[in-house]
Amino acid sequence: MKKLLLVLVTLVLFCSCIDSQWYCRKYGVTAIDKLSLEQLNESLTWAKNGATGGCVLSVAGAIGIVAGGYFIAHSKKVYPEANDVTNLQMTGVTLIVLVIPVEIIGLAKLGTGNSRKKAILEELKRRDVKLGVTLGRPGKNLADPQDSVAACLSIKFGF
Repeated sequence: MKKLLLVLVTLVLFCSCIDSQWYCRKYGVTAIDKLSLEQLNESLTWAKNGATGGCVLSVAGAIGIVAGGYFIAHSKKVYPEANDVTNLQMTGVTLIVLVIPVEIIGLAKLGTGNSRKKAILEELKRRDVKLGVTLGRPGKNLADPQDSVAACLSIKFGF
């Protein structure tokens, strides 16, 4: 059981690391900050849908694993005289074996969707802070000390 749990965790971590630079494949850019606002919003919806689908698959897999365990554990109550493997035990084992890949895929999709969503939200927040150069009053001479170029930081807070 410990080995199975360790394999499950390893597979989930491996599957969630496979799709690291999704924006390169989908939009053809090398960095997430080169995406437009429309592309970020589209990707945010896509990531939320992926996380929701992963959650649904994960819950379905968990229900299947619990049901398979229930079949295995309670087969002796239904057939107390049977010493060998019963139909309920085989059904439980088959159900568990069939839903473990669903659970792995669901957890991987959930993790991938959440990490994408986090990266997109961080990028959307980062776009509100802009570092720039401001020119004094428009139309004035820059040689005048009052009208010189000054670096500034503009911060926009969204509530």
